[in-house]
Amino acid sequence: MDREQFMKDTLECLKGGWHIEQLGVVREAPVVADCWPHKAAYYSICDNGGEFHVHELNSSNPGESVPYDVSSGLPVDAGTMAYRIALTMRGEKIEWGVRFSQEEISIMKAA
Repeated sequence: MDREQFMKDTLECLKGGWHIEQLGVVREAPVVADCWPHKAAYYSICDNGGEFHVHELNSSNPGESVPYDVSSGLPVDAGTMAYRIALTMRGEKIEWGVRFSQEEISIMKAA
C-alpha cells in the first residue's frame, strides 16, 4: 500500500462522504475542518504507519489513534478509514466491521 496515495484517497472520502474539508498541511500532516453539526472543529491527521493519529487542534486532548485495521487482518480501504476518522472526530462509536464497496468509495470520492 502506497501510504501517500492512501492518505490522499482517505482525504477525498472524508470530503465526499462526511463533508470534512482539508484546509492545509502542518509538518506534513493534513489539517482538516469538521463543521458538523453546528460548530467548526479543526484536526490534524498523521499517518503513523498502521494507524492514523487524529488530534483536535488547540485542545488539551492528546487525540486518538485509529488503526488501519483490527484483528481481522483484512486490508482496509480509504472509505473505511474515512468512516473511522469521521466518527473519531465526532466522538461516535466505531463499528469495526463496517466496510465499503468499491462502488461506495467511488461515489464518496466523486462527491
